[in-house]
Amino acid sequence: MFLVISTTMLLFFVLIARSDAKANWGYGEKDGPGVWPGTCRVGTRQSPVDISPSDVYFSPLPRLNFFNYDRKGPVVLENTGNTGLRLTLTHLRAADRSGVTNDHLVVVRGFDEWGEKRPFISGGGLKERYQLLQVHLHWAQRNDTGSEHTIASLHYPAEIHFVHVKKSFVPGSREPLEDDAIAMVGVFLIISNDSSPLFEIASNFLTITKAGSVSDMIKMEPQYLLPQFREPFYRYEGSLTTPPCDEAVVWMLMAEPVSITYSQLSSLRKLRSSSGKKIASNNRPRSALNGRKIAFRPALFV
Repeated sequence: MFLVISTTMLLFFVLIARSDAKANWGYGEKDGPGVWPGTCRVGTRQSPVDISPSDVYFSPLPRLNFFNYDRKGPVVLENTGNTGLRLTLTHLRAADRSGVTNDHLVVVRGFDEWGEKRPFISGGGLKERYQLLQVHLHWAQRNDTGSEHTIASLHYPAEIHFVHVKKSFVPGSREPLEDDAIAMVGVFLIISNDSSPLFEIASNFLTITKAGSVSDMIKMEPQYLLPQFREPFYRYEGSLTTPPCDEAVVWMLMAEPVSITYSQLSSLRKLRSSSGKKIASNNRPRSALNGRKIAFRPALFV
């Protein structure tokens, strides 16, 4: 499941900080999802959700295509707070996004100037190409509560999100986002004794346990964070899972998980927040579908 780093400029672009909210947010009792304001509280197509068989229908969606995910380049990992690992494309222009602070993120950043080689996706029912913006992870200290989305009410130990945006996306805009401004690819992680494709980044988890720490540059290839079989996936309309919870996301969840070893997951769970405590979890509770249905694209469709 990518990318290349600029040695002269590392942008701290934060998609989730586009709102004007002044209050900090997190996952604790006082700043957690239960008190997140605005759309997070009153929205009707929020994410994550449970993928329940009763809400799923088969759909002949076209294949979801991944381009330039086989390119390899350097990235760095940075622990800046308490929500998840994130990879950021450096050639997107920086924007003033006042309000939500950066220190809620454990960042994997880098992505040199890809130009025409920048990773993007198309197909899967999307109306146009969506360029890769960043990648982040969600997890918890327990295997049965790690992922944000669930399948038949069951969690995976962790979940990776690949954030893609339309080419026309303007980072600094205060205009409301279109309903399909963002295409999010979700990948579940499952514990396995087999060799894990996460090795390239997981081997550096222990170098960034302290908030504010940054790893050395490492090289990675995005396609190895994706499952081998990408044809079957779930698709629904939802939101960002962090403030401001914009309802502007087309979600595509891979049906096949990617493996992570117990040792790698244990290293991830040792990351600490700015308070010096282990990050207990960085996942938002599931939201009601409110009448939404979830399409399932099986592998048999070409």
